[in-house]
Amino acid sequence: MKKTAALLLALVTTFSMAVCGSTTALADDADPDPIVLRFADTDAADSVAGKGGQYFCDLVEERTDGRVVVEYYPASQLGGDKAITEAAIAGTIDIAKCSNGNFVQFSDCLAWVDLPGLLSSVEQVRALFTSDYRDEVNEKIMEDTGGMALMFDVDAGEPRAIGTTSKEIRVPDDMKGVKVRSTGAEIELALFNNWGASSTALDWGEVYTALQQNLVDASYNQVQTFEINSFGEILKYITPINQSWVVSVKFIGPKAIEKLGGVDGELFKIVQECGLECEKWKDEEFVQANAASYEKLKEQGVVIVELTDDEKALWTERSEAIWDDYVGEDKAITPEFVEMVQSYAVSLP
Repeated sequence: MKKTAALLLALVTTFSMAVCGSTTALADDADPDPIVLRFADTDAADSVAGKGGQYFCDLVEERTDGRVVVEYYPASQLGGDKAITEAAIAGTIDIAKCSNGNFVQFSDCLAWVDLPGLLSSVEQVRALFTSDYRDEVNEKIMEDTGGMALMFDVDAGEPRAIGTTSKEIRVPDDMKGVKVRSTGAEIELALFNNWGASSTALDWGEVYTALQQNLVDASYNQVQTFEINSFGEILKYITPINQSWVVSVKFIGPKAIEKLGGVDGELFKIVQECGLECEKWKDEEFVQANAASYEKLKEQGVVIVELTDDEKALWTERSEAIWDDYVGEDKAITPEFVEMVQSYAVSLP
């Protein structure tokens, strides 16, 4: 009997060791849980920017072999630019979209983008943000916020236009008395004031309703932005004036950078590379999308105002009129910086 009990004990012990060994082996071989990042965006899901956001998520998961998964929340699901950027800095979300006009609340490094007449083409903007300047501006963003930009998007791939629910705009003086939505950025406000317009600061998610209820008469955005957000239902005129651009930051917060192993970590560098690839993808997609947006808006009855050369010159003249307030050796934007930015236009074929 004792021999039988001893034999049974030996068998149980052997089986237990085998099970434990098997469990340990499984644990060693099992894939660890992926790092999950939440990406909050204000762009519509079916816009080029929105599709680009999903493309970025897919690219990150593919390039990291599933070690990083990005959950995408477009169309202001988690809030407007300022709210989601604050959340990314605090760490309650990981990545947030913020236009340069709204980003000045967190860092003034992109305040210069609002200077009208400075940037002449999407190619120039992209050349600038893929140069050494990209690292310089990211160093400033990290110094101010602890986070970094994963992407610098040229919103809609074209300059801003004036969309109105009231009257046709052809020259700057036509803006006198017009109530225009503003991001609240200083240079933008100075430009509107120069035109004789009044302004109201609103989050992007509030603009459609504000136009619909006549709280504002105009918005200063790109044609595709108007079309994809159904503004063709309420706008009567859109005037492309080719003066101001919007560069949106797709911002990753400090806690999210830590999740990825820090700025020198392998995963963070892969995510950065995905951001660069996604920028170029969107720039290419915008070309056809913008042409389609113009046609759709015309079909909806929106008048796309085509300016004469003399009328275009008046907008440029008004833009240059505010430069003295912002460009100078003792001003926010130095002449050397302007020269550096404009050099990219010269270097392009």
